[in-house]
Amino acid sequence: MSDSLRDFLAQLEASGNLIHFGEELDIKHEVAAAMKYIGQNIGKAVIFDRVKGYNVPIAANLFGKQKFLARAFGVNEEALGDTYLTRAKNQIPPRLVAKAPVQEVIEKEVNIRKVIPVLILHEKDAGAYMSTAVTIAKDPETGIRGMGVHRIQVKDQDTIGIFLATPPLSDFLAKAERLGKPLDIAVALGVSPLVFLGAIFFAPKGIDKFEIAGGFAQTPIELVKCLSVDVEVPAEAEFVLEGQVIPNQREKEGPYGESTGYYFAYDNPVAKIRKITHRAQPIYHALASFSSEEENLVGIMTRPYLLDTLRREVAAVEIKDLNLFAMGGICVVKIKKT
Repeated sequence: MSDSLRDFLAQLEASGNLIHFGEELDIKHEVAAAMKYIGQNIGKAVIFDRVKGYNVPIAANLFGKQKFLARAFGVNEEALGDTYLTRAKNQIPPRLVAKAPVQEVIEKEVNIRKVIPVLILHEKDAGAYMSTAVTIAKDPETGIRGMGVHRIQVKDQDTIGIFLATPPLSDFLAKAERLGKPLDIAVALGVSPLVFLGAIFFAPKGIDKFEIAGGFAQTPIELVKCLSVDVEVPAEAEFVLEGQVIPNQREKEGPYGESTGYYFAYDNPVAKIRKITHRAQPIYHALASFSSEEENLVGIMTRPYLLDTLRREVAAVEIKDLNLFAMGGICVVKIKKT
């Protein structure tokens, strides 16, 4: 089981499922191209040890195979679906800590482009995009915490465009704007795989997804208070950006090559980053959209529930297994022939 990104990388490397890439690559297109090539042709996770202009390695392809996800849960691949369903129901509240690795370094100057090797993934992308950013905020009326993975465009050294179109964060922003207040947010990068899976979980309204992540990990997720905003973040993250979404301000964000294989742009909220903290020797986690990684993530979110539902509802046929393709648009079902 993986308690942090570093722990997960060590497990993948020990099992022969991670390689190191030693040639220096640029964050503009080169790293992304190598990620996709290695994912499609070698099928392993990768760490790019030399990134032009940075002393920060980039980890990628971490969810490229179902067996990688199973390793994160500490189970074999056959038990992944049942484990996912069972642990999601057995939620464990997070635990607050006073000190955290993610606050080992507090940047004196807020300059995202200087500190973090955010990738320009595709030819027509509007700029550098964070594709694994876990954005965390609180309901401004109830204080209930929520999080999700939202695409983020780096607009300048302290400004980001963020695609907040889905709850709970879209609801939080709407409430803050009705109150005429900015929304405090924190963007965590390089979280553990189980926290990441908790962030993309389809949780009912009012559920703290850190409790779901705790269920996945079978232990409380350790959180630490941010230094400049009223938000708590994973203590074991690699980077955290603290800031506020500006109320009632929208700017063009995109185009960006999305999960569907098409470019997409929209008028989206803008946030100002007030503080950057990180580990002493951080690792940046990148994910390529429109890839096997996203197929696997969609699969783990959808497949166990669909399989369970079909087995209950279609009693006339013994359904042995199923798999999803094309971002969940195609389902192949394995049955016992009679």
